[in-house]
Amino acid sequence: SSEPLILVCATSVGGSNADDVAKEVAIYRAHKATPIVIASEGEERFAGSPQRGVELGEKNAPATIVEFADLKCPFCAEFSTSAFNEVVEQNVRPGEILYELRVISFLGKDSGVAAEMAAAAALQNRLYEFVETFYLNQGEENSGYVTDDFLRSVATAAGVDAERALAQANGSFAERRLDRAQAEAGRLGIDSTPTLVVSGNGRSPQVLDADPLDPRSVSAALDGELG
Repeated sequence: SSEPLILVCATSVGGSNADDVAKEVAIYRAHKATPIVIASEGEERFAGSPQRGVELGEKNAPATIVEFADLKCPFCAEFSTSAFNEVVEQNVRPGEILYELRVISFLGKDSGVAAEMAAAAALQNRLYEFVETFYLNQGEENSGYVTDDFLRSVATAAGVDAERALAQANGSFAERRLDRAQAEAGRLGIDSTPTLVVSGNGRSPQVLDADPLDPRSVSAALDGELG
């Protein structure tokens, strides 16, 4: 079928230039029916690693990594497709590390909306699939792409009950989960994402001294932490 007529109303007070109108039309066209990219290897990647809420891996692992991430952050998306894969393969699946994900909001209101939906996905033990799918479909910052329709499509592609998750994302549980993650990031002095915090082996939580976008740097730092 043909695309519906797009009407953009511009007030005469203050005016509206052609660029503003074009931007609104582009946003409408991009998100009225956003095609979702599905992670073809998602299930295999997390197979063999128990998932419970925000946790991935064996509960009794000797060390824990806590990742602080913003779903709108392009660097977090890059980490998810590079160093994170190696950590899961080399450390989480063998039972050396318990992985925990704290989705926080640094990049505006939409980041908070996305984080609350992630909290709802965690209730279904599908947090990591949801986050990976979100990253694969990440839009431009400040483009207004994090709509209910977008979140519904991402959740469905990730195997999440989307309607239940949307209802829970708008509830007090998801808000409290985000508030706790934000407070934890503040206590640790975290001011950028992605940031990895390591604890265990008799050590208190500390930021991993590594470049999160460099898999070799992350691997070497973890080898040092794990002895």
